[in-house]
Amino acid sequence: MSTTKCNAKEELMHTYTPLEMKYIYNGGCESGCAHNHIYYYQTIKFFDNYYESCIQPYIEGMLDQKEIVNIFDEAGCDLNTFKNNIVWCYINSIAYDLVCEYGLDSMDDDAILEKQMELTK
Repeated sequence: MSTTKCNAKEELMHTYTPLEMKYIYNGGCESGCAHNHIYYYQTIKFFDNYYESCIQPYIEGMLDQKEIVNIFDEAGCDLNTFKNNIVWCYINSIAYDLVCEYGLDSMDDDAILEKQMELTK
């Protein structure tokens, strides 16, 4: 079941600090930086909540059908692994967008923490 409004990105922005987003950007979800989206029960819940309203349009805007089928094939045609991989792809892409939007890739960790404090005021 999906939510009616696309707020997956907002949930991620509330879950991860700008510094954590930079770590996700640098290492990907595979590195464990996406601490709330490591285990299948976490990624499957996120997928089920947001796929139709948020993830599907975003992913289909980035990847063609052949690439999506390839992700499913690489998951061994296992639906849970596919959901996990799609969520990680989505989170990695959102991290990339946010890092680029705020110029975090050129900031050191201290500067990012200062920026984070500005954004939360």
